[in-house]
Amino acid sequence: MRKRPPSEYKGKSQIILTKDVTDVGVKNDIKYVKTGFYLNYLLPRKEAVLATKEVVDKVNMENADYVANEAKLDEEAKVVVSKLEAIKKFVIRKKADSAEAGSKIYGSVSIPEVISAIEEAADLKLNSPKMSMPKDKMNLLGDVDFVVTVRPNIAANLELSIANLVE
Repeated sequence: MRKRPPSEYKGKSQIILTKDVTDVGVKNDIKYVKTGFYLNYLLPRKEAVLATKEVVDKVNMENADYVANEAKLDEEAKVVVSKLEAIKKFVIRKKADSAEAGSKIYGSVSIPEVISAIEEAADLKLNSPKMSMPKDKMNLLGDVDFVVTVRPNIAANLELSIANLVE
């Protein structure tokens, strides 16, 4: 009689991670780990639970809710981006040496000023967007191209016009 080859899951437990664990996985991952690692490390730290049918079903429902919520947030972000790109150009007025383009302004334009100008012009509330702006042009009169990232992979390419306050 031939012996069966040993199972690759012998001495291992199927678990669901309750927290992100370095070199193992992220929250809600279903993994196979050595039983000793689960009992001596993960379980006392409450970083994992055994993967029973009830727990797996609960995690799958949570993941489905998370995916649906992320899709909803992405759709809302796309609406915000379309509103921003419809306006495209925003104006901030600052006091400057002269009215010529490229002349220095007193101080510089800060990101909170840009955000408030965008919110005022577009009549919407931006929840701490990420902005990439060229820092060397933020203290000169003229036009500056910049990017507002509303959500990961959802961004708007906009233009900021820094004009003289006296005009």
